[in-house]
Amino acid sequence: MAGKYEAVAKGLPRELRGDPKFRERVDAVKAQLPPEQKTAVRAAALYETYRAWKEELQKSLDEAQVRLSAAEETMWDAFEREGVSSLKLESGCSVSVTPAITFRVAEPDKLRAWMVANGLEGKLTVNSQWLTAACGDRAVEGEPLPDGVVMSGAYNKTNYRRG
Repeated sequence: MAGKYEAVAKGLPRELRGDPKFRERVDAVKAQLPPEQKTAVRAAALYETYRAWKEELQKSLDEAQVRLSAAEETMWDAFEREGVSSLKLESGCSVSVTPAITFRVAEPDKLRAWMVANGLEGKLTVNSQWLTAACGDRAVEGEPLPDGVVMSGAYNKTNYRRG
């Protein structure tokens, strides 16, 4: 294998990616390969075959996601129209829809000043999870949002539990 790091990489152990259960599955498949599939040419051809298979599966998954999203959005509309927030299906599974809100920092300098004034200097790196947690409770309780933050939208969260 040629490449920029070839000389350095030669002295290092190869790291195989993936969690232990994934690695076990990969090793099991490798163990099942006949010796003639373990040549450079045959292994590369096998890689090409599986890569093409994965690309075809991804197309199917993409289409499934489009259809799932359409069904989910239709369900949200119907739940809202019919005043329903959860249902138990004949299969025993349950589906519930809960609203959630999103926030964005509209004026970073004002938010920074508010954080300093409220003893949150250590949190000056604001990620979306913190922003949602900090602002969501304030919005629900009717308290003002931190300076520089605005509610930017709402979305539905769907929870699905198998029966």
